Amino acid sequence: MSTEPNQFVAKCAGGLRLRNAGREKAEGFDLLWRTHDSINKRLKVLADWLLTLRGGLCHSLAIGDANQRKDQRIILALSWLSAECEACAPDEFLVQHVEEPRTGRRRDWETIPALRQILLARGLRKQCINEWTTDCGETLRAEIPNNVVWVNRSLAFDVAQEQGAPLLTREEAWDLLKGICAAIDVLCREARVSLRPSR
Repeated sequence: MSTEPNQFVAKCAGGLRLRNAGREKAEGFDLLWRTHDSINKRLKVLADWLLTLRGGLCHSLAIGDANQRKDQRIILALSWLSAECEACAPDEFLVQHVEEPRTGRRRDWETIPALRQILLARGLRKQCINEWTTDCGETLRAEIPNNVVWVNRSLAFDVAQEQGAPLLTREEAWDLLKGICAAIDVLCREARVSLRPSR
């Protein structure tokens, strides 16, 4: 925020600028900014928890015929290895990669070895792991923007459980996330209905 005597500026996460020309209303804008900042911090904690919970989803959710299994495996792989904004991603769970010392650019993300390690830790056999990497390889090798990183949310889930965090089992994680998705779907349907023009 600006410290100039005749101007108050708060720059929000979404790019909004709250501006006031006089000092007399600065306290109100400051309160508004601090409320906004507090809400964002709590939402970040919730989002981080949900992403980590998603990292705990069980590989056994990939069922059905070959085409269905491929799509489900890709969704699960992207739940375990999540492409996230660099500014908010937890450094300790970044997938192995190369960082160019001169530019700081990250490249050569080892997403396929990370997927193999996840599946190996879950007890899958080599042939099944090879099937997973074939189905998910193209997606996990896709180019990502410079400000996006790959995060191993499966590892984050495992570490959280080891540390005694109040997380659920892999089966319960799906039950909870399924309920959240269903609730969001209902809200979206209701919003679409309310936005329809009246005849």
